[in-house]
Amino acid sequence: ESLFAAELLNPGSEIWIVSPWVSDIPLLDNRAGAYSGLESSWPKRFITLAELLAHALKTNPATVIRVVTRPDDTNIRFTERLRFLAELDGNGDRLRIDNQRPELHTKGIATHSFALIGSMNLTSNGLSVLEEAVDLNIDPARIAQFLITLKGYYAG
Repeated sequence: ESLFAAELLNPGSEIWIVSPWVSDIPLLDNRAGAYSGLESSWPKRFITLAELLAHALKTNPATVIRVVTRPDDTNIRFTERLRFLAELDGNGDRLRIDNQRPELHTKGIATHSFALIGSMNLTSNGLSVLEEAVDLNIDPARIAQFLITLKGYYAG
């Protein structure tokens, strides 16, 4: 939750979401209106991953979001929702979705301020049920190294 809130306060030029399985999981608990400073129109409920990513596109016209995942129905539903939300605000052109990677096993989130790398899929099970190991990097050199790796594999 805090990683995404911090990213929305100071959005960078790229956000990478790489996960074999991803769904529109609830990420920010706004039930008490604690995140209304980030977006005053958000309802008092959990804000989902797709809503957060669409908001990042809306608030920083330089941000590009890249989502890489497998061709699974759940993943496709998530990417279609994200594309719909991005296009509602006229930002669909800065969304790059590759949901045609059947062998994808890499898992990570990378922005200009952090890289979260590990075994966790971006699903309810990945966040709340299964035992997962992740490594949070805030060192600029490590972040840059992970971004170079992602670009080498998935941006070409």
